[in-house]
Amino acid sequence: MIKLKDILSEGLSKNKVQAIVDKVFPQIVQDRGEGKQGVPKIKLHHDIYARLSGIEDMRGEESDSTKAQWVDEHNTIFIYYTNMKNEEDVIRSVLHEFEHTHQDAKKNEKYREQGYDNNPYEIAARNAEKNWKQYATIDEIDYHSKLSRGHKPDWYQLGTSEFKPFDENAVTNHDGKAAPYGSGYDEVEENFADGKKPGRKGISKRVGIPKGATLTQLAKLAKAKGEKGRMARWQLNMRRGKKKKK
Repeated sequence: MIKLKDILSEGLSKNKVQAIVDKVFPQIVQDRGEGKQGVPKIKLHHDIYARLSGIEDMRGEESDSTKAQWVDEHNTIFIYYTNMKNEEDVIRSVLHEFEHTHQDAKKNEKYREQGYDNNPYEIAARNAEKNWKQYATIDEIDYHSKLSRGHKPDWYQLGTSEFKPFDENAVTNHDGKAAPYGSGYDEVEENFADGKKPGRKGISKRVGIPKGATLTQLAKLAKAKGEKGRMARWQLNMRRGKKKKK
């Protein structure tokens, strides 16, 4: 007989954990900046002992408690998805380990002698976790809209030379809309210049962009971080696009 507590303890599926990582990590990188070795990869694994030993069903005393780990040797964050109970768990784990990528791995070896609770690097990583709620509200549609239309790179490519959102020169004699990188031009419905599909209504007011803002005001607001900056840049591009068409 399956008991309710067993169902509740199962946590998130691997696909769900991956979806959360894909949704929040690009924004976390944008807000915090690249680590000392650049943008790390994030890989999901079911158990730390199985990963280290190479034995699929290997388990140990920390199998049920280890949530994530940054391995500096190859700049990879491992998320042990079987220990992720909810979205908060995933986001906190990503924030915590990503903070470690900004730290000096050699200094951390010395700091570990002070114990986990007193290690200044661990204290900084735990403080980074406190921002998890701001990423829990990210709309997945907003995330996709900030990437290129027709091309979705892997999240680890953001901020690297591998991330090529679109190439307007990939096809000649088109109408000015961005063409998917490295492919033939396919017309897309969304375009800043034509004003179609402006996004969720009321978002400008919510993030603090005044109604009827001038181009100068929008240019200043476009430097802001997060959703406010993205919306200001969107409006700025749309307004400039309409002005060019007149």
